Amino acid sequence: IPLELQRFTSVQFNIVDNYITHLPQQFCLLKTWMAGSVQRYGCNAIACPNGTFNNVGRQEHDESPCQPCPQGLADDSPYFGATSCLEHSSVLEILWELYTKTSGTKWNRKEGWDIFDQVNLLDDSDADWSGIEPCDFYGIDCMFNTIDTIDLHHNNLKGTIPKRLFELPHLTRLDLSRNAVTMTLQGFQTLGEKGGVTELNIANTLQQELDGIVL
Repeated sequence: IPLELQRFTSVQFNIVDNYITHLPQQFCLLKTWMAGSVQRYGCNAIACPNGTFNNVGRQEHDESPCQPCPQGLADDSPYFGATSCLEHSSVLEILWELYTKTSGTKWNRKEGWDIFDQVNLLDDSDADWSGIEPCDFYGIDCMFNTIDTIDLHHNNLKGTIPKRLFELPHLTRLDLSRNAVTMTLQGFQTLGEKGGVTELNIANTLQQELDGIVL
C-alpha cells in the first residue's frame, strides 16, 4: 500500500483478502480514516495484521477484534486483512481434491474448475495458484471473497466427497444432490467438528446412511 495515501485526510477502503504483506505504520495514526475507526482500533481498522483474522478482515466494532490464528496456521496467513487462517493456495487445493475425486473432467458444467485439468498436485506441489479466483467457479458463491456456498447439484459428480471440503472456514451451504456421490464416516465427523455448514443437501445421491455425524 503506497505511503503517499497518507496525504488524504479521510479514506474508506477495502483491502481485505488480498495479498498485502505490509501496511505503513503511519496509517495507524490517521484518526479520521475508516470513518474514524482508526482512532479506536489503529491499523486493525484498516486490515487485520498478518497471523490474525476475523470474518470481515478488519476490526469494525469492539465485539469483532482481530483474532490470532490457531497454532500451526499462523504461518499460513502471511497477509493483512485475512478473513480466515486458510491460505488461498490451501483453498484451491481443497477444491482441486473435490474436482479430481468426483470425476471433474466429466462434470456437466465446470466453468473455472477446468483449470484443474492443467494441474496435478501430486506431480507439482509448487503449482502457481496466482490469478485463480474460486469465487468465479461454477456453483460457488462468496461473501467477502470467501466461499460460503457450493451448489453442484445434478452435475454428474461421481465418487467420494473429500472430508477436507468441510475445512473451508466460511462454507455454510453445500448442495450435492442428484449426483452419484458418497461421504465417508470421517467426512461426517469433520462436518460435525468444523460446524460451519448449516445446510447440507445430499438427496438422491448414493449415500445410504448418516451414521457418524457429530453435532
